[in-house]
Amino acid sequence: GRGSLIGARPAASLDPMASGSLATYQMAALTYPRLLKFTAAVYPDVARGGVEGDLAESYELLPDKLTLTFRLRPGLKWDAKAPTNARVIDATDVVASWNRFARLSPNRYDLLYHADLGPGAAIESVSSPNATTVVFKLKQPDPAVLGLFASDRHFFVMPKEADVSFDPRIEMRGYGPWLLMDNRPGIIRV
Repeated sequence: GRGSLIGARPAASLDPMASGSLATYQMAALTYPRLLKFTAAVYPDVARGGVEGDLAESYELLPDKLTLTFRLRPGLKWDAKAPTNARVIDATDVVASWNRFARLSPNRYDLLYHADLGPGAAIESVSSPNATTVVFKLKQPDPAVLGLFASDRHFFVMPKEADVSFDPRIEMRGYGPWLLMDNRPGIIRV
């Protein structure tokens, strides 16, 4: 889609992993996938807080509530511009994004377990047994973890090329109908 938000307050950084900016989160929510999204309500019903897959085609929380497995939706592709070049989104993108999130996000300790800084958070580790599966190991059961994956203030999946082949502070390489075309302070064209 093309459009512009004229007069929108510019974000200091376009990187949703490193920024705490509401403007950054709003743009990222239109550009980058999340593993889950909140289930939309159809009027006259009201939203009930349920979640469904976004990048994830399905997910399973094992009965012990300590292993959360996501199976990725096939065929979703990143932006056609270099360096992502319409590459299929895979589990290596999710693991690389998790590593960036765990290193940079001001919200990381809502999800990332740390004995001192995030003792109430659940996630201990992330792995990928194949290109379409991502496994999160939890330190402790957490009924909020699915909602945190759907939140637009937490974990976004970004291309593994972030920080290597493009600077996510000034560029976005998304996957959907909304692509950031131009980043100029005071004018945002999507």
